[in-house]
Amino acid sequence: MTIHFDPFAPASAGHEDPYPSYAALRDEAPLHWAETTRAWVISRYDDVSTVLKNPEIFSSEAMRTVLMQGSAPDAAKDPENVQRMLALAQTLPFSLQELVGSRNLISEDPPAHGVMRSLVNRGFTPRRIQAWESRAREIVESCVAPLRGGGDFDVVHDLAIPLPVTLIAEILGVEAERMDDFKRWSDGVITGSSGSGRGLDPIETGFAAVLGEMTRYIVSVIERREREPGDDLISVLVQAREGDASLSTIDVVMFVILLLVAGNETTTNLIGNATCALLRHPDQLARVRADRSLMPGLVEEVLRYDSPIQLVFRRVTRDVEIAGRRVEA
Repeated sequence: MTIHFDPFAPASAGHEDPYPSYAALRDEAPLHWAETTRAWVISRYDDVSTVLKNPEIFSSEAMRTVLMQGSAPDAAKDPENVQRMLALAQTLPFSLQELVGSRNLISEDPPAHGVMRSLVNRGFTPRRIQAWESRAREIVESCVAPLRGGGDFDVVHDLAIPLPVTLIAEILGVEAERMDDFKRWSDGVITGSSGSGRGLDPIETGFAAVLGEMTRYIVSVIERREREPGDDLISVLVQAREGDASLSTIDVVMFVILLLVAGNETTTNLIGNATCALLRHPDQLARVRADRSLMPGLVEEVLRYDSPIQLVFRRVTRDVEIAGRRVEA
């Protein structure tokens, strides 16, 4: 059986329902070469678990390469990729060198990852999380008020989109009037880094403009928090910029972008996926309606059953055997 699967191939019906492709990969090609992405695809649980638990062999550095529009270990040698990187850098308030050298939680390996996570965790204290949970409940109640009143209701437009955008904006301490911009920036980054605009000219697709606009705004907020700290996450991150392990301005920017894009997109899709799954399985919907204590388990099961995150990338740092085959560094 010939397997045709590539995570960054042009959109097709396979993107709407990738699970038959995953089953074919697990059964027929547990180690599969994706030519468009120029990466190996692994699909069996034990192999994936091994990769994710051994960062010294499988480095998270690949996440930076992929999200910055390159997908191969030698992306820096690709003239087209270098041109895209230069185009991106020209729209940002940072040099190309600063951009390439910036740190991001999802692209750092131990021990650097642990240091960064420790700094960022200062903003996620039990007190803050409890306050955010209460605020999240308030936002949900506001979003579903029209539904309770018998009015028209679109679960994505009226709940799944405004809930994470509003909460993340408040966590970061940004102006309420910029929430629509936050959503637009988030969608633009997703499209340009992993969606239909990936691999295309970032100027022509608008990806560079969106990234530049978002980055300049975040830098302006950081500069204000340096002068006038508040009780928000950006202020906490700015205050953590002390000592050898401190976060640079671009490190803070990258974390804010990560929180905005990853937290926004994934939460919206989780709510949408959960709704679709329950409507397609009315017996499960009936169980949850009859026993609300099942709700936490429902969320965890939807994350497994139809996850908002369909792939991650790692770079092989040395020759290794995967799924019974040799993979070179």
